[in-house]
Amino acid sequence: MKQNTFSKPRSLVDQIKHDLCAAIEKGDLLPGQQLKEVELQKWFGVSRAPIREALRLLQGDGLIIMDDYKKRCVRRITKKDIEEIFPVMACLEGLAAGCAASKITMEQINELTGINLKMVAAHKEKKYKLCTRLNYEFHSLIINIVDNQALNRAMRSLTKGSIWLWITNCYYEREDSTLLSISEHNSIITALNERNSKKADQEARNHIDQAYQRSLRFAIFDNEGDYVLPILSNDKEVIK
Repeated sequence: MKQNTFSKPRSLVDQIKHDLCAAIEKGDLLPGQQLKEVELQKWFGVSRAPIREALRLLQGDGLIIMDDYKKRCVRRITKKDIEEIFPVMACLEGLAAGCAASKITMEQINELTGINLKMVAAHKEKKYKLCTRLNYEFHSLIINIVDNQALNRAMRSLTKGSIWLWITNCYYEREDSTLLSISEHNSIITALNERNSKKADQEARNHIDQAYQRSLRFAIFDNEGDYVLPILSNDKEVIK
């Protein structure tokens, strides 16, 4: 019998985590909002145990934090977070691309090219959330090629939570940002195909730096420095 390609059904915990993550991305659960287990039980119609485990996993991903009063809340994104994270991420992405240039295979180059072409198609169809996921897939593949666990842990720690929320809610719905990212990805692929470590490092650093600069040009922050979701920008006092 031909092997099927059906995906495995999610566990209850995975489904709850997925739904909560989607609610955070869409702004149904707002930055700073408290997540009460009793209310979530009513929402999902389940016992407390899978709710508690899903919240624990989201806390590990950095999308939820525990405040000083031991209450779980949706993580806020601050301008300071972004200003601190992006330069470090540029260094790590550059290091990864530089190391990958000496290890990458043609099959992996073709895979990166395929991901970028999918981004082009997703952009044409205005599937911006898909663009976000394909971008993550592109950069994750380069990290995986290096096969350095220390680098892997550093990138996971740096990019989870705040950066995911930032990019999902802010970055890829800007048409020019998506197209420029695709172009910069192509420059990285060219350097990797040439097996030019120095150029690959420079192109990857440039890509992250340019993404950072583009993001800050249209980001909205309130007067306390918290990032404001676009859907809320008319309801809060904001600064550019």
